[in-house]
This record gives sequence, structure tokens and C-alpha cells, in this order.
Amino acid sequence: MTDVKKRRTRNSWAARAAIAAACLTLAFLEWAPIWTNSYVFNESGRIASGLIILQRADFSSFRVNPPLANALSAVPAALSGQVRAPRRETLDPGKFGRVEYAAGAEFVRRAPNHRLYLRLGRLCMLPFGFLGCAVCFYYGRFLYGFYGGLIACFLWTFSPYVLGYGATVGSDVPSAALALAAVALFHYWLRTRNSGVLPALGALLGVAQLCKFTLLALYPLLILFWLLSRALDRRRRGGSGAGAAREARELLVWVFGLSLLVLNMGYLFDGTFKPLGEYRFRSVLLSGRSSPTDDPQTAVNRFSGTALGMTPVPLPEDYVLGIDAQRFDFERGLPSYLCGQWSDRGWARYYLYALAVKTPVGALAIFALALCVSLRKRYRASALDETVLLGTGAAFLLLVSSQTGFSVHSRYVLPALPFFFVAAGRLGRAFERPTRGRRILVGAVALCGLWSAASVLIAYPDRISYFNELTPILAGDAPKVPEPAPRARTAFGRALERYRRKIALAAPTLLLDSNFDWGQDAYRLDAWLRSRPDVSAVTTRLQSNGDTLLRKINPAVLKLTDKSESQWFAVSAALVYNRREGYRWLWGRKPDAMIGATVYVYHVDAERAWREFKEKEDAQ
Repeated sequence: MTDVKKRRTRNSWAARAAIAAACLTLAFLEWAPIWTNSYVFNESGRIASGLIILQRADFSSFRVNPPLANALSAVPAALSGQVRAPRRETLDPGKFGRVEYAAGAEFVRRAPNHRLYLRLGRLCMLPFGFLGCAVCFYYGRFLYGFYGGLIACFLWTFSPYVLGYGATVGSDVPSAALALAAVALFHYWLRTRNSGVLPALGALLGVAQLCKFTLLALYPLLILFWLLSRALDRRRRGGSGAGAAREARELLVWVFGLSLLVLNMGYLFDGTFKPLGEYRFRSVLLSGRSSPTDDPQTAVNRFSGTALGMTPVPLPEDYVLGIDAQRFDFERGLPSYLCGQWSDRGWARYYLYALAVKTPVGALAIFALALCVSLRKRYRASALDETVLLGTGAAFLLLVSSQTGFSVHSRYVLPALPFFFVAAGRLGRAFERPTRGRRILVGAVALCGLWSAASVLIAYPDRISYFNELTPILAGDAPKVPEPAPRARTAFGRALERYRRKIALAAPTLLLDSNFDWGQDAYRLDAWLRSRPDVSAVTTRLQSNGDTLLRKINPAVLKLTDKSESQWFAVSAALVYNRREGYRWLWGRKPDAMIGATVYVYHVDAERAWREFKEKEDAQ
């Protein structure tokens, strides 16, 4: 075997070992939240909607997301044969026509083993995390060498966003992994012009569209990058446009045509080619109404009676209606929270701020170092390479930041993150034949990586509620719940408990909802109650829809009396800081216990609780 072959074989084994180690680490870090977290908001609705798809071929439940993640999560429940999906017509659509909430409640009621199906459904999401590990490594190696791939893979593996939302039934991590894979394969084609990869790219792009509407942005982006590459080639080499015409035909057929076919196959061609004018829309953009609060019957389709309205839409009906429903949500707005301030709309800066407090400080330092070294040519790829990589990440970030109808879920930015992970891989070039100056950079990168990993590991098993060390500083003197006394037996354990709780108690003063408290700690409350025989009953007010399943708990409704006896009260952090719940009097009261990072348990004076409750009622 020649030296070149030996080196390639050695590198191939090293790459496989690195990916295997990253996947094993990811699986280990996600195992606890997969198995112990209670239902986060509407996970039951996602699984129930997936069952409706698999058993009834009906895609009308949970239209605001394409069906891939929901359908995959429901496979274990469907294969069991023990659960039947409810019929669409029997479900209450609610005020905004969303049947998934009722479907989720039906799933929990009908399935005796629903917790098992929840956990197995989450396990079905794990392969997307593995896909992200592999693509980050190979894409990073493709642009910046072996060590660049390692850095990108490390940042994905220890990202709290990936670990937190990858352990739930949802489309955020799958969409991030699939978007990165599609762009990486397209980038490879731009470099090599190997037409053999185009069918695979088209299929991958179609699967990505079955995951999240945000990924529609890939179509104009790929066209733009191809036009840019042709312009650069023409400037360097000159020549005619014959090659461009051939490539345009190949892209049209194999990429855009095949991806559209895969998208329609994912919906079983349900409603494909329905004329645009026959849809009933609710959003202002598509319905023609002047406001989202107008009666939807006044104008249901701005295209009705026009030539465009007679045009068949080459997309599934529920896909088009899902885009409309998503747009309607942004137009009507939702109560949004940032740094203790509530608003009926969102903020453009919301996602950048969330990334600053929910990304490990060590990882932020790595991004800062990557930005600094990018000024030197050694650490940069070609102009086209950098444009494709950073342009895609920036486009996703700008797209979600521009939707200011509400700012509730920073997880929407997840499709942008892996592109910045790969871009940080440029630091890997310092590991190749390091000089004295490069050794300092290598040491700094290694130190920041250890800091980042340690920060994530210390917060284990809390993932969704992860906030970094900057949180208490940014919270400042904001009113917050006091820290309860640590319960660890050793000095080190008490110090670690204080450190974690200091961050956890400051976090809800900055961000709420799925950024911190998404209902994930209800089962831990159940375990705590079983370990406390002296607590015979407790009143709860939890964010989770899983609290109705717990033993020894009066579910869902806060029941207070005017008797002056004390009682146990468990409340979610998200509700303590919610402007409509009336729990401001708890801000200065020290909890008797903290369950995970998000549930506070008090032994309260019922008379005082009743007074606060009546004051809230009177105010309303």
C-alpha cells in the first residue's frame, strides 16, 4: 500500500472514530431528558397528529409544521396497534382552527402507555442529531480540513439548543440537520460540478421541505449562489453560456423538480394542483382582509376571480394552508417577553439576545476567535465558499428575526446555527503545523472548548432551561425569586447547587416559554412528591400539559380558599413571571424546594394566597 493510500485509510478511520465518538456523546447527553422530561408544550399534539397522518392519511392536524417529524414520532404508537387516532371531525378546532390541542388530549386519554410512546417518539428524533454530527464534521473538513471538521462537530454535539430541542418531538433539530446537509451537498456540487449528486440533492431538499416552512428559503438561496458561481467562473475563464444553460436544466429537473415531487409524495399528493382561487385563507397576506381580527368571511382569498386564482398550485393543499396558518400566527401576534418586559408583538433583536445567553460562553469565545482569524487569508476559504456558508446562516437568522409578530421561541433560529458551527471550524487550520503563535491560538481554542463542555455538563440533565454564566450579570437587580437553601451534603455539592440555582433563578427574568420553562419538569415533581410522604397533597399551577397526569396533585386549576391554613403549592417559573397570573407576591418569597430548574414549591399561607387571588379577580 502506498503512503498516499495509507494516509487516506488512516484519515478515514480517524473521521469515523470522531463521528462515532460525537454520536455516542450526543446520545448519552440526550438520554436523560428523553427519558425523564415530561411533556413539553404540545408534544402530545404532535404525536397525535402523527397518528392521524399514519392511520387516516389526514394532514390537517398541526398544519403549522410539515408532517415529517410528527409522523416519525408516532411510528412506535402506530406499530403497537393499541392506539387509534381520533377522527378530525370529532376534534374541537378552538378559536384559531388548531385541532392538535384536542388531538393531544385525546391521545393521552386513550393511550394507557402514552408515556412510553412519548419516549420512543423522542428516540425517533435522535437520528437527526447524529446526522448533524456527521454533516458538521464532513462539511467542516471539506472547507477547513480535518481539525475544522472536529471543531464544527464539537460545537454541534455540545450545543444546548441541539441537546435541548433534539430531545423533544419537534422539527427544530431535524430542520437544522437537513438544511445543513442540503447546502453541504449543493456546495460540493458547486465545487466539483459532478452531476451525479444532483438527484440526491433534490431528494434531500424535498425531505427538508417536509420538516419546516423556514427551509423554503433554500430555493432562492441556491439559485443566488449558483448565479454567483457562474458569474465568478465567467470572470475567471470567459467563454459562452452553454454550460450555464445545461446546468440550469439539470437544477430545474433534478433539484427543484425532484424536491417538489418528494414534497408532494410526503403529503400523498393530497390536494396537489388545487386552483389557488379555491383556497380559504385566514392570513391578511393571502386572504385580502385588512386586519387579522376581521371576520374571515369578508374576504377569504385575494386571488379569487383573477387569472392567478385559476392557476393550479403544484403543492399539497395542507402545505399551502399550513403556510397560511403560520403567517396568520405572526400577523395576529402573541404576548412576548424579553428582559422582564411584555409586549403584544416581538423584537428584531430577540434571537441574537437569546443566542447570547443560551450559548455557552466558551462557544461564544470560539466564535469570536473565528471572527478575528478570518481577517487572515490562511483561515479563509474562497470567497464563494464563505458566501455560501455564512450567507445561508445569515439568511436564516435574518429571516426569523424579521418576523416580529411575536418573539416567544428562540429555537426558531436553530436552522442557522450549524452554518456558524462549520464557519468556526476555520480555527482548525491553526492545528496544522502550528508555529509558536498558532500554538497560543490552539491552546485558547482548546481551553474555550473545555469551558463550553464543562458548562453544558454542569447543567446536566437540564437542557431546555440551559442559560450561560452571563445570565446573573445581565439580570442585575431585576426582581426575582430568592435562592432556596442548598440541600447537598458535601461542600462541593452545595457550591455546585448554588452555582446552578443562581443561573436558573435569574434566567426567567430574561426569557420565558420554550427558552426556559416548557413544562419539562412535571415528572420530576411527581418523583419529589413520592419521596415526601409528609406532603399529602399539593396545589399545582404548571406550564406543562403533563401535570394532569401526576399523582397526589390537584391538576391544572389553582384552588384557593379563605381559610387560614397552610398548604403546599407548586408553580412553574413561567407562570410566576407571567403578567396575567398574579404571582408577583412570590418574587420575594424563598421556595421550600426547587424541582429541576423550573418548578418552585412553597408551603404557603393560604390566607395570603387567597387575598392575592381575590385582588386579581377584582382587577379583572
